[in-house]
Amino acid sequence: MDKDNVWYSKYKWSYFPLFFCSIPYFLFPIYLINQNKNLNKILIDFVSFTSLYGGISIMIFIPNEVLNKSIFFDCHSMIHHGILMLIGIVLIFNNYSKFDKGNYIIHNLFMFLIMFSVVVILNEIFYQTAHKDLNKLQENYPNLLAISHHLNNHLTLLFEKIFSVKLNGNYWVITLLYPVINFVLALAVYSLIIIIKVSNKIPENKNKMSFQ
Repeated sequence: MDKDNVWYSKYKWSYFPLFFCSIPYFLFPIYLINQNKNLNKILIDFVSFTSLYGGISIMIFIPNEVLNKSIFFDCHSMIHHGILMLIGIVLIFNNYSKFDKGNYIIHNLFMFLIMFSVVVILNEIFYQTAHKDLNKLQENYPNLLAISHHLNNHLTLLFEKIFSVKLNGNYWVITLLYPVINFVLALAVYSLIIIIKVSNKIPENKNKMSFQ
């Protein structure tokens, strides 16, 4: 209980922190306790994939999505997403996560589809548990990844703004487009980092050859 004698369990579950940029934090414990090398390879690839994209997308492309009037919240958000970006870059530049003949893409597509499927199923379960009451759903249940096909949210508003359309309650459009758009954008960000990594190696190789 808090100082006002309110049970912590009564606080809004709608604030449950499962968004794209928080996925790595759920995977790190699994990676640390798991002994299967193949599974760990898939997990570390997905951690680098989601960390890199989750950090860069907010830090560079759409910082206004997380900024508000609270300076504390803004500082926390920038530190959080900055660390995510660095985690992704460190994992890739230090070869903890490699392209490995395309296995990197296969691993991430596999994990992305699993994550998306589980989230859609859980969001539907929450909707049914709330007896299809949208107010109750929004107030008392988490909207995982903010892509519930029953709720309006900031992703809906962002989509309408970018494409100049009105969804008029067809929120399932966001749910279906979410994995496609984010996976393609994440691959684009990953490709950019790989280009930077390779371009940095070229001068290093030339210097090594000159000393031989």
